[in-house]
Amino acid sequence: MGFLSGLKIPEDPPFPGTLPVNEIYKFFGFDGSVPFDRNRTVTSPYVRPLFLGLIRLLFGLYMLASFIIQFIALASQKHRFLRKQAWKMLGDIMIHSFLGMTAYFLVSAYHTLSYAAKKRNPLASWARPLQLAHLILQTTVLTFPVFCTVIYVYWALPAKPGWHTRTRGQWSTITFYMLNSFFSYAELLLSATRPRPWSHLILVIALLGMYLAFHTILVTATEGRVWIYTVLKFKLVINKGWISAGRVGGLCVLACASFSLMQLLIWFKCRCLGGLAHPRPDIGDMELTKYEEREGTLESQAQTSHI
Repeated sequence: MGFLSGLKIPEDPPFPGTLPVNEIYKFFGFDGSVPFDRNRTVTSPYVRPLFLGLIRLLFGLYMLASFIIQFIALASQKHRFLRKQAWKMLGDIMIHSFLGMTAYFLVSAYHTLSYAAKKRNPLASWARPLQLAHLILQTTVLTFPVFCTVIYVYWALPAKPGWHTRTRGQWSTITFYMLNSFFSYAELLLSATRPRPWSHLILVIALLGMYLAFHTILVTATEGRVWIYTVLKFKLVINKGWISAGRVGGLCVLACASFSLMQLLIWFKCRCLGGLAHPRPDIGDMELTKYEEREGTLESQAQTSHI
């Protein structure tokens, strides 16, 4: 027990402002902190919020511009097969992950830069379901990119032996299937996040299952004319029986491994690299003061009405 207790990461000190939350929120790691998440979503133990916000903004803008350029480049091709690849991008789990990261970085950049300017986290004014959704989105951003990179290197890259001989092929492969993991782990290193609740793994597997269901429905609805991954077109002879089950199981194992690797790296950062450094004492004072004033006003009104 002594050895295991030595591996634990210390809890954050008690925060004077918390809101009551139900068991579902607690299960998924939302503790009702005031300010939201103790401002860990908009701070870093290593750089100031301004620099963190600018880094997130740079990542987000690059990813958004990259997707638009790639989509337009494919959609404007004369060859019908290449034009279809542009629309197939919208059904690719790797592009889903890429666009999810894009949205996360752009929204987080706004939150972080706003916090740097006003010392107030915009997330604190969001409804609780949206706050929890943001935490879950951050978990997917830290989990799925490596999952997608491994799949691409194992399945897709061997089918493109000449990808490195063409400039656009080099750029698109590196941007969409390699830089995504770099951006993900840059976020993991720079953000002040603690290890994610293990309950989030349930949601990661659920999202993966939803994609597999989406792909199956897409193939069925088009009578096999449209699909994204041949290895997931289960009606093919080469995918029959245990092969399909093995591939689906392998995807789930890979997702669990990606999540576990993320947890290990965050633990190492927090344990050995000072990643638990809490935001400065002045962070969130404005939000906490407003919350206490609001609560005090409501209490005074209640006492007056009782009298």
